[in-house]
Amino acid sequence: HDTAKTNDTKQKTKDELDLLARLITAEAQGEPYETKVAVGAVVMNRVKSSQFPNTIKEVIYQNIDGYYQFTPVVNGWIDKPAHSDCVQAAKEVIAGKDPTNGALFFYSNRSTNPWLLEKPIAFKSGNMIFAY
Repeated sequence: HDTAKTNDTKQKTKDELDLLARLITAEAQGEPYETKVAVGAVVMNRVKSSQFPNTIKEVIYQNIDGYYQFTPVVNGWIDKPAHSDCVQAAKEVIAGKDPTNGALFFYSNRSTNPWLLEKPIAFKSGNMIFAY
């Protein structure tokens, strides 16, 4: 039994939980709890999808053609501490909760991005839209 590996895994899990909770805080601050869960679910759906990287950290920091996938990575909000309700939301989605039924994208209901607006809508919550 390798305790070093177990401790590494626990620390990795703890770090990824914190990172996911910080992303949820930055993306969905002021939104209903259900919206926070949905934001986290999109990250987990990307982790599970063959179209995206395989870890929470790689998904959150993914850069495609010079563009980061999540605005808080660009503006630094990802580095702010997570709110307690966002930590809870992150725990729920890591455990498998997904109110979006598999959405891979989310955006503000004020978005004018034609590429996003063409995607089939999976779920709406608060001021956010979740899409496939």
